[in-house]
Amino acid sequence: MELPAGPDATEWMRPPNPWELPYALDAYAGTTGRTQLELAAASGSISLIRAVVRGGAEINHESKAGMTPLIWASQAGNSKGVGELLTLGADVR
Repeated sequence: MELPAGPDATEWMRPPNPWELPYALDAYAGTTGRTQLELAAASGSISLIRAVVRGGAEINHESKAGMTPLIWASQAGNSKGVGELLTLGADVR
């Protein structure tokens, strides 16, 4: 099989851009097994939470452990993150 020549020769090798594929935001990240929104929620970064949600992440996505971003923010002691997630529509169960 011959690969195309030129600047697009490696285009097929690039990973998908998560901002172009919102469902990728709910994929589990690296070795932590947590989604990007869970990581943002636990980090305390309101701007990061907003960016990930605007990018299309499911705000009530439940992890393999049965935890949502709201639970992660709460366990991290991130009261501002909890408030932001609630404002953005997180479900309190």
